[in-house]
Amino acid sequence: METIYAAGTQGWKVRFVTGICLAASAGIAFAGLYMATRYGLEPADGGVLKPLGTRLAIGAAFLAGAVAIAGGMWVYGRCYVQRVLAADDGSRLRIRLSGLLWGDWLDVHAGDVLTADFRAGQSRGGGITVNAPWFKVRLRGRRLPLILDVQGDFVDEARVYHLLLGEPAPVPFERSTRKPASAKPVTARKKRRT
Repeated sequence: METIYAAGTQGWKVRFVTGICLAASAGIAFAGLYMATRYGLEPADGGVLKPLGTRLAIGAAFLAGAVAIAGGMWVYGRCYVQRVLAADDGSRLRIRLSGLLWGDWLDVHAGDVLTADFRAGQSRGGGITVNAPWFKVRLRGRRLPLILDVQGDFVDEARVYHLLLGEPAPVPFERSTRKPASAKPVTARKKRRT
């Protein structure tokens, strides 16, 4: 099997953000435990332990937030593709998912790829513009879709398109200079006057 796609630096960014989110989740869970056991004892809080129901409700709210953050990253890690390997004959794919703490491998037959939809991944708000195009890939027998980051390295672009995304087609976006020239859309350019 040989690598046809690798998330590259984008994959490392996902792992970094996952680590940050897990650390934040642990901190929030600790704060919830603290609130459930000691809320009210600090002089600023009155110096008297608050009623058990109040402490448990606040602690549970913190814990629910921690679980939501960790759970969201777990689901995302089960979808985000770090690497795709293909058999020489194209019959099988081995897909490495980001996972939560370490990657998971998923072995599939090439015929199990059902659909692939391009998502522009563009949003604007609060003065921030996000441009994160990706492909949503559906597999037979799997509820969660795969996230194939367009900003990753398409090592063998023709095979990625054939095995994961359907027949080769023009790519509707421009990728970084690390990608083959064929990945850039053809556009008409005006000649400069000299």
